[in-house]
Amino acid sequence: MLALSRKVAPECSGHVVDPRSDGGPAQQTASADGVDTTQECGLIVKEIAAQVFITNFVKTACHGEDSDRCTGMYVDMFFARLEGRYPLADWRAISSECRAHPAECKSHETIELWALESHNTSVARWANSVEASLTAAEQERAYQEEIDTLEKLTLGAVAFVRGYLGATYPETK
Repeated sequence: MLALSRKVAPECSGHVVDPRSDGGPAQQTASADGVDTTQECGLIVKEIAAQVFITNFVKTACHGEDSDRCTGMYVDMFFARLEGRYPLADWRAISSECRAHPAECKSHETIELWALESHNTSVARWANSVEASLTAAEQERAYQEEIDTLEKLTLGAVAFVRGYLGATYPETK
């Protein structure tokens, strides 16, 4: 149950607690062994790639000036959201993926899907190691400690991956 509540689903398919018309980040009810929990669902890139979002971002964050500086701020915002949503993602492994597949690494969606997969894999591994032996409060404390440790280890890797996008908006479909 712990792992299910910490994983992120790429699409919202269950009962969505706060549905979004753009398919962006939301929460859904998920079940395991007859017990319901809340789980994050949807992709950040679905929200931020929408033209209305980009227009509003340029208007509010960049004072209406769509420049290289503005698109750089946009990419910074995207990575800040990724780090917040996927705190257990292994950014060193993602940076290796970027070195191995540089063309794919220029896609906001691909980077987010790699982060989601890495985060979910780390959550499962982490939950298997602590779920049976710790109380709920101890599990929460251990989860925060895991996040804190990974944040310190991955700062450079995030910057490396961010460099692949440069200052670009995601392609709209």
